[in-house]
Amino acid sequence: MKILGLYFTCTGNTKYVADITKEQFELLGHEFDLFSIELEKNSPTKIKNIIRNYDMIGLFHPIYGSGIPKIFKKYLDELTKLVDDLNIDGFTITTVALFSGDGAIVSKKYFDET
Repeated sequence: MKILGLYFTCTGNTKYVADITKEQFELLGHEFDLFSIELEKNSPTKIKNIIRNYDMIGLFHPIYGSGIPKIFKKYLDELTKLVDDLNIDGFTITTVALFSGDGAIVSKKYFDET
């Protein structure tokens, strides 16, 4: 299976978790590419051109105010507008210091319900 991981991190904690997740999937024999949404080379416009090469997408982000950070939400909103007919499995992993609220469930809207 080929997996695309998109992450946003501010302190480095989410990147650390994304790296560990990547390592675990690779130990199981999967290919896992990890991209920071903060780099211009990974903009939604550029990711839309490669996303169809993947079987699964993983979203990694910290919890801000019981939800998705605005920068990550904006990125996902733009990406889903560019690739509105994508049918792909996905998962979300969030990092949190104290209280997660609805943080992980908020990302569900970016995946088709099946």
